Amino acid sequence: MLANSLTVIANWLIDAIHFIIGGALEILPDSPFLAMNNNIAWDGFGRYLGYFFDIPTMTLHFSLFVTAIGSYYVVRAILRWLKAIQ
Repeated sequence: MLANSLTVIANWLIDAIHFIIGGALEILPDSPFLAMNNNIAWDGFGRYLGYFFDIPTMTLHFSLFVTAIGSYYVVRAILRWLKAIQ
């Protein structure tokens, strides 16, 4: 009887946590990069790897991240050349 009551309470707590986390995740927006066109062909092993990992989206996010970092360094170099920053 006590074990049954503890099981019911544990299940209720797990359901409450699931509800709260699910609600918090519903507030978050979808990725803005999913609408971008990604023309990479994933033949062979890439298709099987893509079953577990979203490789095209990961590649797209990484390339945008590297572009942002590269842009920062280019602007920084130009500003140093113009002696706007040290």
